[in-house]
Amino acid sequence: MKKIIILTLYFFAFVLQSCDDKTKKQGQVEIQKTIETKNGSVFENNVQSKNKKNDNIVLGEDISEINAYAKRIYKINGVIYIDLDLVEIRYPTKGEWDAGDREIVNNNPKIRTYVIDNNTSILSNVCKELKSSELFQIRESVLKDKNIIIIGRSENGKMQEINFGCYG
Repeated sequence: MKKIIILTLYFFAFVLQSCDDKTKKQGQVEIQKTIETKNGSVFENNVQSKNKKNDNIVLGEDISEINAYAKRIYKINGVIYIDLDLVEIRYPTKGEWDAGDREIVNNNPKIRTYVIDNNTSILSNVCKELKSSELFQIRESVLKDKNIIIIGRSENGKMQEINFGCYG
């Protein structure tokens, strides 16, 4: 009788473990399902997450008010990307500092990557509206001033608006 109970317990443990492993494997398979296109690109076949992966680049989250330093502007397979280091701008309260002072705080040094396309509203550091291709051409001059705080807005991993220092 004792052996039957022990064998029954082993059997149930084995069945439960098998079911759990099968469920995990099915979930992983669904995530890993991909379709290869003729040009070799790989896209996720399952429901796309908000922050899509393009060429193993994880795109940044939706942010309605971005304050950041631009780290890099580059192009992969014809898509323009920008790497941003988000910062928080703290303005003084009365009596703390002069009215023109501000404090820039970087609470999270994680670099976020966003797509810049023809639908992105772009203002250069000299207050000129640019197309994404024009921004890519002048990227070195835009990136050379490390003190410029970029402001903007993003949705679905794409920059909707980006301003490279035209604040006035």
